[in-house]
Amino acid sequence: DISVPYVVHSLIQQRPPLMPMKASRARRFLQQGKAKVVHNDLGLFQIQLLQQPRETKTQDISLGIDPGKLYSGMGVVSQKNTLFRAHLQLPLQSVTKKNDH
Repeated sequence: DISVPYVVHSLIQQRPPLMPMKASRARRFLQQGKAKVVHNDLGLFQIQLLQQPRETKTQDISLGIDPGKLYSGMGVVSQKNTLFRAHLQLPLQSVTKKNDH
């Protein structure tokens, strides 16, 4: 059995990537043989559709960055969903400690 993340990125052959889909839909496509699992250079889980979908519409997405001194936040959103979010811990404290010694 394949463990599928909550949001799955999907591809079609020789086209730009599609919008991410819910894990339940990706799991159904995999079970029905309509898609196969592929991994990119970063090892991220994706599926590639083996048949041309009826629609290939995409949505505009926005990147938001909240820079900070010790922590920074990032998010990628569409009108309907949050596609990615990250809370980054910056190395300022450890760099400052090393310089003080």
